[in-house]
Amino acid sequence: MSNVPRYSFEPSRDKVLLRKQLQAERQTLIDRHQRAMHLQEVLREWLMGRDDKAIGAYWPIKGEFDALPALYRWSEADDDRRIGLPVINRETKQLRFHVWYPGCPMEPDAYDIPKPKGTEVFEPQMLLLPCVGYGPGGVRLGYGGGFYDRTVAALQPRPVTVGLCYSNGFLPMLRAQADDLPLDALITDDYLRREQMDGPEVYGLYLTAAVGGVTMAMANDLIVLFLGLEVLSISFYVLAARRDLTNLNRPPLPPASTAAWRCL
Repeated sequence: MSNVPRYSFEPSRDKVLLRKQLQAERQTLIDRHQRAMHLQEVLREWLMGRDDKAIGAYWPIKGEFDALPALYRWSEADDDRRIGLPVINRETKQLRFHVWYPGCPMEPDAYDIPKPKGTEVFEPQMLLLPCVGYGPGGVRLGYGGGFYDRTVAALQPRPVTVGLCYSNGFLPMLRAQADDLPLDALITDDYLRREQMDGPEVYGLYLTAAVGGVTMAMANDLIVLFLGLEVLSISFYVLAARRDLTNLNRPPLPPASTAAWRCL
């Protein structure tokens, strides 16, 4: 019998170990800034078609995608729009959302994550959820604390739940458990948007093509229906879009960054 050790390059099926692997990979992505720019564009374009007025988000940690720049631009279009960041209720282990805006007073929470200090509490119509990973059918892999699951279960009416994740977090073997929070939509940096619908699973492909500083989002031009299949790669479509968009004159968007807004 050979004593040569066997190494596996497959993700671990142990969720504790899997979370550690994915977080480590996310924090060392050499193209994370580019991925974040793409995801900013996709999220902003998607929000333009929504009528929600109150969105609960999160303060990014451990290399998570920062949705606050896109949300701030979204809020500028309507004075009634509100952005919230979560504050943990120690007794119920649920999240309450306090209004956030650039320059608002902040303080660390029990986990040393910045939270708004003394701002209004509101119930969000939509929740943006950070994903450590995601699987077929929009299954979300979170951090394992159950905070969002308990929060969504307690909110009435139930808010729309939107997962945000870099595409390297896709896990084809991930399956939902009985108590997992189902996502209504999932947006990643490879321009894939999944929305829950009755009947077949529908995948809308978001293509962002950048040619010479020109950026364009094609939100609903390509709809692909899959019965039990997953979109594994759309690089062909991206290349085709880049080839055909050489004459566009749409001005580029400013860089996405919250550096000037963070108020620790």
